Amino acid sequence: MATKIARADEFIGNLEIGLDSIYSKDTLDLSGGQIQRIELARAVLKDAPILILDEATSFFDAINEYKILEALKDMTKSKSVIMIAHKLRTVINA
Repeated sequence: MATKIARADEFIGNLEIGLDSIYSKDTLDLSGGQIQRIELARAVLKDAPILILDEATSFFDAINEYKILEALKDMTKSKSVIMIAHKLRTVINA
């Protein structure tokens, strides 16, 4: 599931109407990391042959970044991935 890969399932489950919540700047009070997780889950769900990640983990702490990148590793084996990041640990396995 896309929300599990993006590690968004827990906080989405805590929202009043869960996955049925409508996300916009005006409707939900989310942190930068939560917004990034939703955007990443949307990209995973799209399942496009090309995935462009521009600072996709910049709001994550090192532990969550590692877990998300590990989860993405299997999913991206059959895709072309362009990963842009300032942190070397983010792109080291690209």
